[in-house]
Amino acid sequence: MNIATSIVGSTMTIYIQGRFDSAMRQKFNGAMRDAVGHPSATKIEVHLGETDYIDSSACGMLLLLKNLADPAGKTVSLSNVKGAVKQVLGVMNFGKLFQIS
Repeated sequence: MNIATSIVGSTMTIYIQGRFDSAMRQKFNGAMRDAVGHPSATKIEVHLGETDYIDSSACGMLLLLKNLADPAGKTVSLSNVKGAVKQVLGVMNFGKLFQIS
């Protein structure tokens, strides 16, 4: 499990590899705060292409990210969503809250 970030233009991307669960909380919180606080980032993309598992605590972390980003005037999207991760996000109706690709 690993989390990395990059910024290109106005988009800060958070890459999540492996399992996205409660064990990732501390790392994700750091990346999330960096993204929300970055002065030139207006878009935050969570790249889930290499994520093979997501649980309810990770869904809660994504909701927290959105709740922090919205008042800061930043948008949050979820990208490269596939497989079991796509199914979980679908069941949770995250498509109504996030742009998912």
